[in-house]
Amino acid sequence: MSTEGTPETVTELGPGMGGRWLVTTRGSQHIWDLDRMTYTRIPGAGRGQFIGDGQPQRIWNIGAWPKVGQSFYLEWDWTYDAVQTRLSSTVQKIERLADDEPEPDEPEDYDPEPYTDDDGWVWCRVTVTTDGHTRTAVGGYLHPGEPFPQLLCGIFDLAEALGLDEPSDPVCLAVSEKVNPQLARQPWAVLECPQFKAKLHLVAPQ
Repeated sequence: MSTEGTPETVTELGPGMGGRWLVTTRGSQHIWDLDRMTYTRIPGAGRGQFIGDGQPQRIWNIGAWPKVGQSFYLEWDWTYDAVQTRLSSTVQKIERLADDEPEPDEPEDYDPEPYTDDDGWVWCRVTVTTDGHTRTAVGGYLHPGEPFPQLLCGIFDLAEALGLDEPSDPVCLAVSEKVNPQLARQPWAVLECPQFKAKLHLVAPQ
């Protein structure tokens, strides 16, 4: 709910939502960017300092979404093969951040050339977890966009390499609409839905 001049507030965040949200817990604040799927912790005075504070971290898994009166739990990437976990104190307020409010430091644009093979395809490593099983595929599945790579028709080869059923056109479009805006900002992307979670990271051609 919001009124003119006051930020929109909600009682909880969940799958399918977008936007940037300021989640206030007892003593600290947390920025949840559901468009970029990043999380930033801003500790308050006298609160403990943790790895990654003050910098956007890419979300890998959400065990419990923020909800007023409860704690949230998430896992975020620290290195490619290691994650950090965060269990918050009780959430007190959730409010939408206005577009003109300062954002955390933006990462600099990256160069996709080191990840591009001689045929122009951009390589990536994709890890998908579904039904309790984790599968990984590495290959040139990304189209060389202008200027950043995009997941287009390569999604069919990727699904085959992962041993998944061939996706329908609506599913392909929905996945691309989530992944491509992330690849326009950084050399990685994450995707989470009730059926699966996936992590994509650009790698050098192999």
